[in-house]
Amino acid sequence: MNLDSNTIITGCNSTGKTISMGAIVPFFGTKLSSISKKPEVHKVFIEFYLPYANNYIVYDYVRDDKKSVS
Repeated sequence: MNLDSNTIITGCNSTGKTISMGAIVPFFGTKLSSISKKPEVHKVFIEFYLPYANNYIVYDYVRDDKKSVS
């Protein structure tokens, strides 16, 4: 794993991303909690992603091989 610059660890849920970070971080002389913190204020989905009254969610879907926009 190249750690010379910014590094992104991606993957599906429960694949060990956080555990891998926890195993690597002590070699850099710090704790995982110092670089990966949860926000102190937990907001519900709507408040986090749609903080303003003029925010919208737009999505595409395919049904019977026909693309539609909602």
